[in-house]
Amino acid sequence: MSFGEISPFQTIEALREHLARSFEENTECTCSISNWYLPIEVSEDESNFYVRTLVPGLDPNKINIEVENGIVTISAEFIKRELNENEKIHISDFCYGKLKRSVKIGTNIESDNISATDKQGLLNITIPKTAKAVRKNIEIKNLEWKLA
Repeated sequence: MSFGEISPFQTIEALREHLARSFEENTECTCSISNWYLPIEVSEDESNFYVRTLVPGLDPNKINIEVENGIVTISAEFIKRELNENEKIHISDFCYGKLKRSVKIGTNIESDNISATDKQGLLNITIPKTAKAVRKNIEIKNLEWKLA
């Protein structure tokens, strides 16, 4: 008796296809706004904090960035497109609605000099640190001393 090679990925793929066929008539969004959020990355160097997030398909002019009490908040809205007169959606994994993400950076920032750029759906926010927040290495002066 010979057993064929069994792959767990084949089983998972078959299950995925079965589920997809089961929901083919569903034209509503399959994701939930309650668990839909902007993925972010926060980093820093000696003089800036950097916040990056993915915003593909969003008009940069419709993305709101606020900074208050050291908290950066990014908010936007994905608006559902209007269908043509005879157009019918069969499957849609798109999510629509408002989303917001906040991250605490700290109060040692220069709010007046924050800048943001959007390049191909990647939003980059640069937040300068205040002069007092910039790390400074203190050199220890080597004073010679003598034993009495």
